[in-house]
Amino acid sequence: MEYPVGELVAAQRVIDSLISKCEKVILKLKEGSSQYSLTRNRITALRIASSMIEGRIMENHENATKKDTALQGDELSNTAQLTYGPIISERPGEN
Repeated sequence: MEYPVGELVAAQRVIDSLISKCEKVILKLKEGSSQYSLTRNRITALRIASSMIEGRIMENHENATKKDTALQGDELSNTAQLTYGPIISERPGEN
């Protein structure tokens, strides 16, 4: 499923906030307790989710950059064709 970059950024911000809160809470929990294990597992899962969202944001950025580059290349090609096309297509003695 595709999500707009703005939604991805907002989701990542929420997840990063949850990670921060969990990291503060885990310091107060007794190591080995079920709450400690649950919080540790949540932190791991949230970090994975944040990483995946970051990857999708970067992928969207790279795709947008490639599209911009391709459009610029097409514009340059069209400009070159308009500028040099008549000169190149006219060969001496073919008039």
